[in-house]
Amino acid sequence: MRHSAISKKSGISVKRNDFIYDLETYPNCFTATLISVMTGEYWVFEISDRRNDLSSLLRFLWWMAQTPNLRMVGFNNEGFDYPIIHHIMQHGEQVTVESIYQKAQSIIFGERFASIVWEGDRFIEQVDLFKIHHFDNMAKSTSLKVLEFNMQSDSIEDLPFPPGTRLDYSQMGTVREYNLHDVLKTLEFYNYTLEAIAFREELSAKYGRNFINFNDTKIGKEFFIME
Repeated sequence: MRHSAISKKSGISVKRNDFIYDLETYPNCFTATLISVMTGEYWVFEISDRRNDLSSLLRFLWWMAQTPNLRMVGFNNEGFDYPIIHHIMQHGEQVTVESIYQKAQSIIFGERFASIVWEGDRFIEQVDLFKIHHFDNMAKSTSLKVLEFNMQSDSIEDLPFPPGTRLDYSQMGTVREYNLHDVLKTLEFYNYTLEAIAFREELSAKYGRNFINFNDTKIGKEFFIME
């Protein structure tokens, strides 16, 4: 595990106990990177041929699960990242890098809804920027790379190695750096989305249900139904 302070130039609110995160999965290397919005610290966990941070990752995840008002924030995390996190938390020390990769493949190539962990069954609350902006609509589907371009990012990085590649140690280091890069860009998009998140928080508090990952169209439909 690695942690360090990062620059907090984004101006984001530090009142929310949110952790921005992203995962990378390869046959012999898994990385999970998380950044605390509140403190600016980041953590990189790796499970691979060269190191095994599984115990540290599990302790961190269960600490998050037991901390009130803590949320994990990602981009398409409801559809991909969180089901993998849930798998790791369910299976604990029995988890291997191979089983994580197999889980990722089953999500990518299996039935779309079969792998989703629904809200009431999750260990940790999730905020999905992909869902909030309705990018799960085929007509609006947008990748994080396109968003980086639209946000005029200084650097736009593609996946460094083709999916399914068995990585050597040097390549694993590159994947760690890429993973951190993507989390930093997700943090930028989170900052852009704060107003929309705050609006959904207000609705949730007022009506006693969770609107956090509803897109604007779905919010409108729900209000029509309630009326």
